Amino acid sequence: MSRTETQTPKTIFRELEKYKVSKNLLRLEKDGQLVLCNTLHVMPLLVTQGADVVKSALDAVGHPSNGNPPGDAQLYETFHTHHLIVTADDEEKAPYIDFQYKPEERKAGMTMYLLMSQDCNLRCRYCFAHEFPYRQKEHMPLAVAKRAVDRNVRRMTANGSLSLVFFGGEPLMNWPVIKDLILYVESDIKPTHKKKTLSYHITTNLSILPDDFVEWVKKYKITLLTDVDGHRAEEHNMLRPTAQGGGSYEMILANIAMLHGEGIDVEVRSTICACNQEHIYRIAAAMKELTGTGAVLELVSPFDSSQQPIAQDLLPNIDRYIEDVVAIYRSGSPPVENIFPINKLFEKIRGGQGTPLGCGMPWGNIHVIDHRGDVYMCTYLVGQEEYKMGNVFDDGVTYSHEKEAVRNALMQVHVDHTRSCKSCSWKYLCSGHCPIARLAVEANERQGKNIPDYVKKYTFAKSCKANRTFLQTLLWDLATNTVPVPPAGKGRPDQVKEPACPV
Repeated sequence: MSRTETQTPKTIFRELEKYKVSKNLLRLEKDGQLVLCNTLHVMPLLVTQGADVVKSALDAVGHPSNGNPPGDAQLYETFHTHHLIVTADDEEKAPYIDFQYKPEERKAGMTMYLLMSQDCNLRCRYCFAHEFPYRQKEHMPLAVAKRAVDRNVRRMTANGSLSLVFFGGEPLMNWPVIKDLILYVESDIKPTHKKKTLSYHITTNLSILPDDFVEWVKKYKITLLTDVDGHRAEEHNMLRPTAQGGGSYEMILANIAMLHGEGIDVEVRSTICACNQEHIYRIAAAMKELTGTGAVLELVSPFDSSQQPIAQDLLPNIDRYIEDVVAIYRSGSPPVENIFPINKLFEKIRGGQGTPLGCGMPWGNIHVIDHRGDVYMCTYLVGQEEYKMGNVFDDGVTYSHEKEAVRNALMQVHVDHTRSCKSCSWKYLCSGHCPIARLAVEANERQGKNIPDYVKKYTFAKSCKANRTFLQTLLWDLATNTVPVPPAGKGRPDQVKEPACPV
């Protein structure tokens, strides 16, 4: 009897009427195999045989009268278990789509970036900090820093944690105030908030080190992040010269070596630009050597903090970058957990849950404070009024414009509200990536400014093309159990952390 003459059991028809294909279904095909995945509930299903039958079964869900669907009840149960089909009344809402921010609620965790010095001793070619409002050659007064700590400690839950990130410019140019603030926290804050955790972090270029730096880092367990943009001086110094035009590579490497000799770990990241892209394999190997963990290989942002495009000759070739990062991943050294940014996507897939938010701004837990005490939601957004939460000297527990700023951020970065993300089938796995470049494009367009095509193309490729390729690679490897492992004899280092923004 032919397939069309075979009668599908009526029970199957009744079951299929209860369901619909998930609007978040992702279908990947390769070499006759099929990977199916709901991007909100991530449980990849690998089909090694009978892909045509499976596709026919999915096409019948919700309207079984079309054709003669496969009559295997177990197949549809598998679909349902993997969230490939859902009940007809399931709205499939993403988490936090109706998120209502309540600034008065206490926070379990917060990160506070203190712009200790809005000045720097380097002149990095790709620096995001535009002359205005960032580089005002101002230092943060102790009174502003203390006020910021005081009010945010009061906003934390009884067992909450507050991370103090000393940022810049170059924060070590204001080292005396950093020390005074640490002493204030240790003597006045911690004794009266014993169950709360306050930690210290410095993002520094490490080209200058105060005489007592090692002593303080050890005593107060300060974590460190720096940048090395090449495996040798030539590329690094081209990108990160000193204010006097000299090189910074030798100084930074010498200081990292000295700190390592003192038993102090330093997290290192590398910003990939056009001039160092061809050396990405050596950079990855050098970073692993420096850190003992892995590689942070972050694409340069196409905009500075004033939302102006950076020079075209700084932008790398995204296609080559994607190929190179995948090749490094395929080598197994460093392992996938230790290659940023691909490791963050791997965690999301393996964790089984997609999310509509690729940025922490809508939680209101990230505060960036300038020398005047003005509070913003991201280091890239300092000086932009729509992302200003208020000032540390505002009356009351919360900031004067906090709720409005957070709500605005939610509407700007939530993928269900974002114009370029709404209809994308990858959106809950990608989560919109870091939105800064996209927000800059949209802000310029609203103001009637002409954005060069090269910037738009790079922005799309950085935010979308790279993520999709990495996600597709990881989905196939997880589904087929072929995630590369480190070569024999290589230890598995501690996992690379997500670098502090911005990169």
